[in-house]
Amino acid sequence: MRCRIHSSSEVVAKTYSVHAVVDTLTSKRLTFAQSVTAGLINTDKGTYLNRSSATTCFIGDAIRLGFIKASVIKDPTSLQISADNIITLTDSTLQNFRRKLIRPLMAIYALRKAAEAAPKETAPLPA
Repeated sequence: MRCRIHSSSEVVAKTYSVHAVVDTLTSKRLTFAQSVTAGLINTDKGTYLNRSSATTCFIGDAIRLGFIKASVIKDPTSLQISADNIITLTDSTLQNFRRKLIRPLMAIYALRKAAEAAPKETAPLPA
């Protein structure tokens, strides 16, 4: 999703990765596609519908207010998104994913196994 932030003298364009959209009437989190289908997001106008107050606001404001859970994509050219909204991972993206997520999980798993294998001794606490 692209969002433009207007100020008096400049326009800043940012690309966001939307994780969820909050339906304020039901307090449920929806996917971006579900929110467009439900009418919460109007892609033509770039607005979000707050169903509990029956008001609309611009997408950038909805992100700032927390109605849309999103993060800024620093380099949108690195994403390869098909028309079906499927992200294709390149080798470098996959290696980056492994480094940032899988390796720390493996370390946690190893620490847990080590804690389970350690002898369980109970020593009296010092007074």
